[in-house]
Amino acid sequence: MPARIAYIARGQLRLIDGEGTLPRDFDSPFIQQARSRASSSQRRSRWKQEGSSYAAMMARSGAGAQTDTIRYTGVARGQQPHTFVHAVDTGAVSGMFSVDAEGNERRLFHSERFDVRHVATHRSGDLLACCVLKDHVANVAVVRADGSTPQEVTEGDSLDLAPSWVPGTGRQVVFQSAGLPSPPRPGSPRAPFSIQLLDVDRGEMRALAEDSERDLLLPRMTTGGDLFYIRCPHRPPSRALAQGVTDVLRIPIRIGRGVMGFFDFFSRMQGGPGSVKPAFDGGRQHDDFRLKSVLLHGAAGEDPNADAHAERHPSHVSSAWELVKQRGTGPAEVVATGVFAYDVAENGALAWTDGQRIFHREPGGREVELAKDHLVHDVACLA
Repeated sequence: MPARIAYIARGQLRLIDGEGTLPRDFDSPFIQQARSRASSSQRRSRWKQEGSSYAAMMARSGAGAQTDTIRYTGVARGQQPHTFVHAVDTGAVSGMFSVDAEGNERRLFHSERFDVRHVATHRSGDLLACCVLKDHVANVAVVRADGSTPQEVTEGDSLDLAPSWVPGTGRQVVFQSAGLPSPPRPGSPRAPFSIQLLDVDRGEMRALAEDSERDLLLPRMTTGGDLFYIRCPHRPPSRALAQGVTDVLRIPIRIGRGVMGFFDFFSRMQGGPGSVKPAFDGGRQHDDFRLKSVLLHGAAGEDPNADAHAERHPSHVSSAWELVKQRGTGPAEVVATGVFAYDVAENGALAWTDGQRIFHREPGGREVELAKDHLVHDVACLA
């Protein structure tokens, strides 16, 4: 059967229909409407301020574009082959949607109360799992397919991310979890991510895998009982101090940027072209979104040029990011290296990405590179 893969790159959801086919964008009607409303709002605001030098400068520079905040934040296969569910964030509203084999989209729910990430479908089709982010913590939540509000099933000062249903008739979820200091604050050091198993009906939780020196991410359980996850070096809390020192050393640079920004603003106010070239390609916007995509996993990305593997195959993570398979309490077996995101199909096929390339491998088959893209941070096997 041809591999059908869904993935998210730079906030855009794309589909691959098999080896040798080009990725195609999935155009969500909800996102199309949200972008249309945002564009209309920008035009109305610009019209009201017409004649203002500031408004003219904003229009020419493209500042304040609201459509850039509308992104896909998660994708997972649906109950039936070639179907999937996805999560969307518009900057004001988050929601979850299901898509059938013909590409018809159905809204499951949307909310302004929290951000939704990492979606997963229960085999029954009646339940979904996701993580909700609010107040600097993340909890696993369960959602009924009829569109009910997500019910949080974990709590506390922690980052509980990437839930995935355990195959079977029960309601068990595996997810990655890391403790936070109380009260949680932005930038606070966290414990290494471990893999936890939660019985939703009983409310019981136990650890499946832990490592004091490495983060364990994106767990998936197969029908045969194999546990897959990514392991990568844990960023020690001491680096927070180093980052603070780096920030201090960068103060003169930031002051210089501020001065340049002032002259750029003054030039545009006078109708000039501006003195600072926009840095969209390879600039700060690129770095900011790369960071956001990495933080979807809750772990810090590494320098992709840190080893010879990255020099041969440029990616967003080094070979220290390993996809492993573990059976019970036995040792973990390395399946692939340089893996940033992945998925396991019901037949055991694997799809994964290093952040720039998407690979696929059938059980016992050869590894195939399906596509190249940029800032890939979510992958789902649809067939």
